[in-house]
Amino acid sequence: MVFGIRGLEDLGKIRISFLGAPRYIVSGLAGDLRLVTKIPRSSRWMSMLGDDNSAERLVPDILVYNEEGFYRQVDNWSKGQLISINDRDFVYTEIKKNKAKYFVLNVKLPSDITPGIYELLVRLESVTFSMIKKEITIKLEVLPFALDPADKYILAMSNDFGTPRSKYFEAALIDQSEHGMNATRMRRLVNKDDPEKYYQILKKNGFHTVMHDDAPVNKDAAVHKRYGIKQIFYGIDEPQPKRRFNNSWNRMLKHLELSRRIHQMGGLVGTSLPYLFGVQLRVPGSSVYVKLPSHKLKQKNLFEPLDWANYPLAVQKLGIKRRRPLNQDLWQYIKGLQQEYETGQIEPNGKPSSKHSWSETYYLPLGFLRYPFYARLLYGFYLFNSHLDGVCAWTYYRPKGNPFDDSDGIDATLAYPTLEGAIASTYCWEAVSKGVNDLRYALTAQKLIKELKKIKSASKSELAYKLEKEFLRILAPFKSLEIRDDTDTKRIDKVFSNKDLQRAREKLIGIILKASQSLGTALK
Repeated sequence: MVFGIRGLEDLGKIRISFLGAPRYIVSGLAGDLRLVTKIPRSSRWMSMLGDDNSAERLVPDILVYNEEGFYRQVDNWSKGQLISINDRDFVYTEIKKNKAKYFVLNVKLPSDITPGIYELLVRLESVTFSMIKKEITIKLEVLPFALDPADKYILAMSNDFGTPRSKYFEAALIDQSEHGMNATRMRRLVNKDDPEKYYQILKKNGFHTVMHDDAPVNKDAAVHKRYGIKQIFYGIDEPQPKRRFNNSWNRMLKHLELSRRIHQMGGLVGTSLPYLFGVQLRVPGSSVYVKLPSHKLKQKNLFEPLDWANYPLAVQKLGIKRRRPLNQDLWQYIKGLQQEYETGQIEPNGKPSSKHSWSETYYLPLGFLRYPFYARLLYGFYLFNSHLDGVCAWTYYRPKGNPFDDSDGIDATLAYPTLEGAIASTYCWEAVSKGVNDLRYALTAQKLIKELKKIKSASKSELAYKLEKEFLRILAPFKSLEIRDDTDTKRIDKVFSNKDLQRAREKLIGIILKASQSLGTALK
């Protein structure tokens, strides 16, 4: 949860601490309270959205315990150093008259907690003015159900600490898992001597899929599932010409050659490329193969039955009138899947009838994850509505020079390594986690409606019909990244905000409670 404190008077330097739920005996309750802290940032990522006021859309970045201690470290920053964020014994922040500071509070609940409303306490004490002390009450409602997991999806954030050589190898996996990820992209793992312990770390933290940047060296390394983890081999990244006037397809030839070797060893292959290329790669004689140098193609006899494709959303083209939005073929494909889903044209596996057999995910420029609305939407309701298999954004921590200042290069970062060996979160990384939970609310409601439809009872069938209609109505606004009306077409973030995502979640809770009550399900 996020809350703010505004000073009606000058509060000076203050300590803020989480006291838990003193009125209740709750064994295992834990809370992590952090301050949302500002960092100098470039507006380039957001300017890709085409906004004149893009700089105003940037949000504060890192979450810390001690603002003064953080800025003291950053002021003395030099390349190669790390910060400490566990400086919890010092003053947290300063609040001046008519100024506000914002805080993120994550609360972990024990699995056996009794549903109901709990009062959590946060204590504010001014170090500057000893007479100022305040206990702030936050009401927390524990609902009588647990969310269904989202294991059928590939929820991934490419892991820049994803090598066993990194001292942040396990810390990054724990952090990604805590934010809802169940898949990751890694380096130097598949061919490592005695790799089992590293795969077991993945498995222990709830990962079911790993995408390797390295090709397997033999059939033993290339197996589809290794130590309980599904394996995909990434091939060549974006193997298409990137420049408008660049006609070279050598990267595609390299991808085809590498993919053939991996397939011959029995491995699965994936890459990131536009939707149309992904489709055409699976069709011998398609226009993609026509564009390849014919003498090289025939000589190698290459053909690629892609197993996994990660499509770029090209969100940056939306709303820019001077440019035609990209990915029209992808949007049309998703629209077709949505229509099939709503009209009941569903396969036994729950997928729309026209869904391709290979795994399909989408990715996005990291800049949109600095905008919490997109961070939440693209890992949440939009993913559910797309009927694709998941989402894999392209980086986690990839700074240029000083990661806390974009003046020496734009830093693609969602989280930061610390001296303690842990990972510091950001406001938008927390928004990704909220999006994953939005997805799980939708999955839970969907499952209960399906269970209700199976019961041979007129009253329950009528309720299931009403709830399903309401379910589709709640999620309908988040089917497209463009909202069309009679007069104009607007980007979705110009029409909706995080409040709308939250309201949709609350309505899904209503459906879950009604369906479970009718089923007589003992929810936990």
